[in-house]
Amino acid sequence: MRWINYGILISMFGGFFISCTQKQVFTVEGVVKNATDSVLYLENIGVSAIAVLDSVKLKADGKFTFTQERPSIPDFYRLRIANQWINLAIDSTETIAVHADAASGYAKGYNIEGSEDVQKIKTLTLLHLQVSEAYNRFIETLQQSPLSQEAYSSEIMKILQPYRETAQEYIYENPASTTAYFALFQQINNLLIFDPYNEKDNRLYSGVATSWDLKYENHPRAKQLHNITVSALQEIRRSKSHRISNIEVKDVISYFEISLPDARGNIINLSDIIPKEKIILLDFTAYQAQFSPLHNMNLGSLYEKYYDKGLDIFQVSLDADLNFWQNASDNIPWYAVRDPETVYSQTAARYNVEKLPTTFIINRKGEIVLRVEQDAELEKEIKKML
Repeated sequence: MRWINYGILISMFGGFFISCTQKQVFTVEGVVKNATDSVLYLENIGVSAIAVLDSVKLKADGKFTFTQERPSIPDFYRLRIANQWINLAIDSTETIAVHADAASGYAKGYNIEGSEDVQKIKTLTLLHLQVSEAYNRFIETLQQSPLSQEAYSSEIMKILQPYRETAQEYIYENPASTTAYFALFQQINNLLIFDPYNEKDNRLYSGVATSWDLKYENHPRAKQLHNITVSALQEIRRSKSHRISNIEVKDVISYFEISLPDARGNIINLSDIIPKEKIILLDFTAYQAQFSPLHNMNLGSLYEKYYDKGLDIFQVSLDADLNFWQNASDNIPWYAVRDPETVYSQTAARYNVEKLPTTFIINRKGEIVLRVEQDAELEKEIKKML
């Protein structure tokens, strides 16, 4: 007869039970030099918000350790001190080690170890900082020397090229990776570096969206990426199949009502503005498109020059990403609303909008008198009516 040691069995099964119920965690640890008494935050970068997970007041040695439950699918985090941060991606029970110096550029001169993805994200982050600085210098010169839309787009692409080249390599290498997802969503001045409304860039979005759909079906990040890709692709196809050469509306017609929410959720009605007897630019646009910064800059110049003379702007966004649009439109001085139907917008269809941006001029009687698809035409037409 074989004797059974029940003590050993209880110990074995007890250990097995504990190991099965114990949560899987990840750890972020390291040292931040020259940051005594500074507060270091570990934050989760969600689809629509950033949440503080933990924090520590750094001592003289700068050492820190954060431990958190591993996310169910890869997710994004950052280590923040004041308004500087280091980007992280977590896709397993890994340990990420970070060494930085607050005195010599916390967000630029750090070392990071723990996974291949965090190394690549560091490379993209540093390239992002580089092109951001170049972009800001370019925008400053633009105030003194205006450019055409074509020249502006060409210069922007030159500035973004170092980031885009490296990011594309990472995306093609592994479209299901956190690096690929991170690469697509980096912005400069609320402008996505990869434009989902550009046919070539949309192929990158499509590749990453398909990979994330297959691996992480129905997860909010996969859904977000899928919706942006499909909405932009629909607009690309519609624009290609309907080219409009003439800019004039054949007959003067009354406006169609538009009732849509602004960034704070308040419903804004076009009919509330018409009785003010102003010349109204009714503008259909997408903030995620690469034309958007220059287009809004042109509108801003017109608004500043002619608002006191009777001009107003009612802008309708067809952006698929609500959070992106809310952030981008935060400081817009004119009426800015968004259609949640995005490129499937019945409002845009009613106005026969077939490409973005498209701007209509509405006279003081509430009549649509002109369709304008080139910003250069706007000021000339506005002057005729004021």
